[in-house]
Amino acid sequence: RDAVRTVELDAHLVNVLRVQHREQVREAAVEGYGPSGLVFTKPEGGAYHPQRLSRRLATLSVQLGLPRLTAHGLRHTSATLMLASGVPAKVAAERLGRVACRSRPS
Repeated sequence: RDAVRTVELDAHLVNVLRVQHREQVREAAVEGYGPSGLVFTKPEGGAYHPQRLSRRLATLSVQLGLPRLTAHGLRHTSATLMLASGVPAKVAAERLGRVACRSRPS
């Protein structure tokens, strides 16, 4: 689950993320923690745990009157939207990556 994925982004989103990253670098300097290279960090620096972000997404989606949505739910939504818009299943699967199941030794 720690796989690195390459995701295509449009120019507008790239610009939004660049602005956010510059803000993180500025905050790191003001708050006295080293820059991490991350776009979003905790107030004291460092990465958020993915589960925390997923829970926050679920809370915000409900507060906005949307169906409860987690990060894993976004994955399913992405797959559904890709397939519904005519993206070939093989391409959709490659974009989503594969979650490997490992058997435990007995």
